[in-house]
Amino acid sequence: MNDDVRALLDIPLVAFVVRLIVVTAVIWLIATFTWAFTLSPVWKVAADWSGVALYVEVLVSLAAASLRLIVKDFVLSEPRW
Repeated sequence: MNDDVRALLDIPLVAFVVRLIVVTAVIWLIATFTWAFTLSPVWKVAADWSGVALYVEVLVSLAAASLRLIVKDFVLSEPRW
């Protein structure tokens, strides 16, 4: 990795924002594929709503856990300035 990028990622606020963007992008991709394969009109006949509800619950739990870890890391990190 480039030294400038590494130095930039050492700043806690920048690292927090980068992680938040990555987690948001992953959640958005999972939600998009979930909609495309379970809730779109083409697949509606085969959709199992209890399975979709369970999948959404797991997705929300993963998102909450990821955000909790990011915030915990940001709050507990020592200032480097």
